[in-house]
Amino acid sequence: MIERDRVRPVPGASPQFAAIRRRLFQDSRARWWFSTGDGVWLVPGPSLDLRQARLLGAASGLDGVRVPDAPGVIAEDEQGRIWIVAEPNLVYRSDPAGARFRRLGPLPNLYVRLASDRRGTMWMASLEQIGSMRDDAFDVRHDLLGLPERRVRAFHVDHQGRFWLGLRFEGLVMSPSTGPGELSFTRVLAPSQLMSGTVWCIAEDARGRLYLGTGRGLDRYDPETQTLTHLASQHGLAGSLVNGCATDRQGHVWVATSAGVSHLVPGGEALRPPPPRIYVTALTVAGEERAVAERGLDALPPLSFDASMNNLRVEFTAVGLGRGPMRYQYRLDGADGDWSAPSAERAVNFARLRAGRYTLQARAVAPDGTVSATAAMLPFEVLPPIWQRWWVLLLAAAGVTAAILLVHRVRLRQALAMERIRSQIATDLHDEVGSGLSQIAVLSEVAKREAPAAAPLLDQAAGIARSLRDSMSDIVWAVDPRKDRLLDLVQRMRQATFNLLEVDGLDVEFHAPPEQALDGIALLADRRRHLLLILKEAVTNIARHADATRARIDLQLRDGRVELVVEDNGRGCGPNPGRGCGLRNMASRAAALGGTLTVGERPGGGTRVHLVAPLPRRRTRTIG
Repeated sequence: MIERDRVRPVPGASPQFAAIRRRLFQDSRARWWFSTGDGVWLVPGPSLDLRQARLLGAASGLDGVRVPDAPGVIAEDEQGRIWIVAEPNLVYRSDPAGARFRRLGPLPNLYVRLASDRRGTMWMASLEQIGSMRDDAFDVRHDLLGLPERRVRAFHVDHQGRFWLGLRFEGLVMSPSTGPGELSFTRVLAPSQLMSGTVWCIAEDARGRLYLGTGRGLDRYDPETQTLTHLASQHGLAGSLVNGCATDRQGHVWVATSAGVSHLVPGGEALRPPPPRIYVTALTVAGEERAVAERGLDALPPLSFDASMNNLRVEFTAVGLGRGPMRYQYRLDGADGDWSAPSAERAVNFARLRAGRYTLQARAVAPDGTVSATAAMLPFEVLPPIWQRWWVLLLAAAGVTAAILLVHRVRLRQALAMERIRSQIATDLHDEVGSGLSQIAVLSEVAKREAPAAAPLLDQAAGIARSLRDSMSDIVWAVDPRKDRLLDLVQRMRQATFNLLEVDGLDVEFHAPPEQALDGIALLADRRRHLLLILKEAVTNIARHADATRARIDLQLRDGRVELVVEDNGRGCGPNPGRGCGLRNMASRAAALGGTLTVGERPGGGTRVHLVAPLPRRRTRTIG
């Protein structure tokens, strides 16, 4: 069935209706009449839905009626009565309602075609005679003896009531009237004027022009202007041999050829075949063939394939309605959005498709460049491997998160345990070793009074004890986790600076960021210890060697770095500051911090020590 230039399957089509052939007619009430080997069928219409077809039996008077396979064997007159040619040499006519048929006859032979004129007379043409029904019998009006030949192949009554006959070899003849009396035929077009001398069919458009189907193309004849136009393949005609032609209710002319169907819209100069229609005919997935309707489908339901079934082969074909050999294009939305180059290949293969959603579209391309009005569609999805499914990924993410939390919890416990050990060590060193060194210093002072001769040695022992106690105090401070804040380091630096320099009467300036900028920033124990000892070494050099009257200590935080500047107005360290000033220890500690240490003369006299080191920060924790 051709509808709006598209080929569509007739609903309810089955092998039972495979022998309709040319025995099909639609009346003025839009009802469909057709015949098969089983008899005459009726479809209510207006659409041709074979699921509603009803076989007309004894109640309609058509029980056992056999209709010959020829065009024009079913017709309607001006009164709405249906006429059916039947075997053997009979004709059946219905009442105006088309409910009950009456048998009439006999006819000259079975090669009879029907046509009704504008006065309502039903005309019948056989191979050698033309006549109408009178008194329910065939009334011969012309026996065709005067024509160039008696073999009629086409029979048509136009809108003015003129008779047109297409002959087997002798072109086109016409009788100007179907009124009372003998018909008078004259030849209008000779065989030499037509594309072929045989006229197989005649159709008339809304402008009264006749279309003559021949063995070599289509001729259009205008009786008013007596102009003849040849229409062939270059005008869009599907094939050269025209088997049949007809006019639909819109006045469009349909032409059936040996190679397909063409559609002519009156007023245009060229025949326009419908666009090609494309269908998916086969689908193979991972070597396994999937079921597809035998006639093919233009749209398949969405399909899903496992990750291992990612190799596809899709086959398709097109109904071109006489447009010639087709080429095909396809595109795969989801992988490549561009149409492929047109090719004669009617299949496409996809191998190792990645997981995702795809839509395969295929379309046909006619030789003149016309493409399918709609593409054949195959939506499908290749599922990801099970380890890539969302729920598996969710479980894996949950497992990784749990593992991270567990590791963090273990590391936090270890850090807390280590800080408790550090706290315990600091306490033990302070309480045990510190108190012991203090006792040694006290006992040395007592022993000096008891043994004056040993006073120098005892003074040396007391000094060593006090020095060890000071060094141990720094170690205890560095190990104590309660002193991990940068604020604690600055306070320790300030205390050490004033303890070493103010006792000698020096004017001391100590500059550092405000407490709110330092609070909450934690440092590792070794970094705190290196920074503190670098400061104490520089300050000790001022106290012991500089002969200075003023000292300035400046500590700043800039761009993730700590900068420490220690200056004095003394005599400086001389041309070689590496000797006697403890600079080797300060340089090694600066290297351990990953920083740089610069020692040099201060403008105006004195020494300037400049340390720049990165400051990795971490937030402080409360130790429980």
